[in-house]
Amino acid sequence: MIADRLSGIDVCSLGITPEGGVRIHEENGAPVRVKAEEPTLEALLALVRESVEWVKMRLEDQKRRQAEPKKDAAMESARTGIA
Repeated sequence: MIADRLSGIDVCSLGITPEGGVRIHEENGAPVRVKAEEPTLEALLALVRESVEWVKMRLEDQKRRQAEPKKDAAMESARTGIA
């Protein structure tokens, strides 16, 4: 569950690249570390679950935004008759 966000012994936050990929480091290579509210495995896993939900929402938003220009272009093409 946390293997995709490990960098050495650091647990990192997942982020989104402009291309729609997932990353755990900033563009400069620095890890984006996370810190659970309590020093327990349960607290860490809760933080990881929150991170997963955040990434899912952001990826859905990104896909929706990428689809909107195509939809707008298709509507304009249909309106004007120009492909």
